[in-house]
Amino acid sequence: MSNSPSTPTRPTRFISYSPSSSPLSRKKQRLNAANTASMPATPARLSAPPLPHSPYRFNANNEVVDNPAPSAPSLPSVVAPATSDGAPTPPITHATGLERSLAELEAESHAIREAFTAEEQSDKATGPTYARHVKNYEHWWNTSQGHRQNDDPSHTIVPAFPITAAKVTVFLEYEMTRPQKRKREDGTDSTATVGSSHVKQVISALENRRLSTQHNYLDNPAAQIGLGQDYRIQKLESAAEHKEPACVKMAHTLKAKGTNADTFTSADVIKCSDWCLTDFKGPTNIWIGLRDRGMLLTSCSVAFRGDRTW
Repeated sequence: MSNSPSTPTRPTRFISYSPSSSPLSRKKQRLNAANTASMPATPARLSAPPLPHSPYRFNANNEVVDNPAPSAPSLPSVVAPATSDGAPTPPITHATGLERSLAELEAESHAIREAFTAEEQSDKATGPTYARHVKNYEHWWNTSQGHRQNDDPSHTIVPAFPITAAKVTVFLEYEMTRPQKRKREDGTDSTATVGSSHVKQVISALENRRLSTQHNYLDNPAAQIGLGQDYRIQKLESAAEHKEPACVKMAHTLKAKGTNADTFTSADVIKCSDWCLTDFKGPTNIWIGLRDRGMLLTSCSVAFRGDRTW
């Protein structure tokens, strides 16, 4: 075992003083060493936020002048391909491309529906009948709008399409009051009006056309409402049903007058009645003459009273 004295271990914060240092300087060294050991790591400096742009500044002569904002750096522009007419076409993004595909899909579905509808109505009279009513509506509406503009130059012509309940209401008022036939066989004007079945058929034809074309007028809320759901159309249809008995009575009366005027007179009816009793085959077949006479007089009486032979 060695007899040499062991060298003491130096502390971690050992401070070596120079012989010539004063007590005050040695105390300062101890304080600096303690502060350095307890000081945490210096955090990373954050970048200072940008200063807001000042609308004014000082010039070289210490005068306040305007300070214009610096212009943003210009980015390279992307030139879009030009169309056939020379106008640049905007670049197609994913959103616009999807919208175009959905619009094409919508148009294709309606084309398929129209094809099946035409095939279904090909062997029926529904298609031509509906087309006739729509044509009459379009012709009357355009003519009526032209008359209104002639009477009032400030009136703006309203197009016949899209079909709405307001337009159909005005057209039905004309249909329900116009003569059933423009002219009789003798050239005089008819006074009979259309019945409720005609009014219902006109409503069905115009509603069918509205449904077939409503996808073309999605920006028009009135074109999306069914005609049967509108109170005005319901009221006109109810009024047509209410007037139906009077229309039937007038039609039979006019038919009887036309039969009396166009076919034969009362004297002709008497001659025909006598002929049925005198001109039959064989004396034992008088029942045939009586049957013919009964049928003749019954038919004439029914025509004059506006009833049916049944």
